[in-house]
Amino acid sequence: MASAVDGINSPVLERFDLCDPQIRFQEALQGLTLYPIAAGEGVPIYYMFRDSRKKGASVWKEKGIRYDITVIPPQVLQGEYIKTIGHFHPHKNDQETYSEYYEVLQGKALFLFQKNTPDQDVEEVVFVYAESGEKVFVPSNYGHVTINPGDETLIICNLVETHFTSDYTAIQEKQGAAYFCVKEGKGETFIPNPNYKNLVIPKIYQASQWPGPIPAATGKDLYDLFLEDPDRFEFLK
Repeated sequence: MASAVDGINSPVLERFDLCDPQIRFQEALQGLTLYPIAAGEGVPIYYMFRDSRKKGASVWKEKGIRYDITVIPPQVLQGEYIKTIGHFHPHKNDQETYSEYYEVLQGKALFLFQKNTPDQDVEEVVFVYAESGEKVFVPSNYGHVTINPGDETLIICNLVETHFTSDYTAIQEKQGAAYFCVKEGKGETFIPNPNYKNLVIPKIYQASQWPGPIPAATGKDLYDLFLEDPDRFEFLK
């Protein structure tokens, strides 16, 4: 059981009934980093707990929204901060892909959002820094990568439409997102991925500066906000 893994026993998770996690191993990042990394076969790098409902299970099912938790222990691989492998969302209509809502439960997160051109080169890159308790919205038509640039285990949750399947193809074909986040002294620097033709200057925001469809509510997390009024989250579908 993953409960023995560093970070899983965090007090912020005690109120959840966690299932066994889906585990991403180091080999999943091969070909997606600035510098080559060892295969690390069997070495876990992050953990995903799908449908981590603590209460109101029937409401989540009825509304078709899923609540996931991801745990990313701190690590630096060949100078690059640990990250998720990254993906885009499928289309829900002719113009828009599904959106997603994140909240940091513990640690410090750096979200990379990327919009691509029709031929899958990069059009726009946004970095959003978020700390514990802050919420970050992933708009339609953006792919995204989550980075742990801190020394503490990062724990994030997300609300997303229940049934869609993430698309990893565009990022894998370019061997990563448009930028790599590399440790530099006590901070980080962003190195462009040479596999993209377009060189775009990333926009950098704090979570408090990044717009979302639901105003921040002091003392209320995404889980409770959803149960309080599930219809507010219809935009995720």
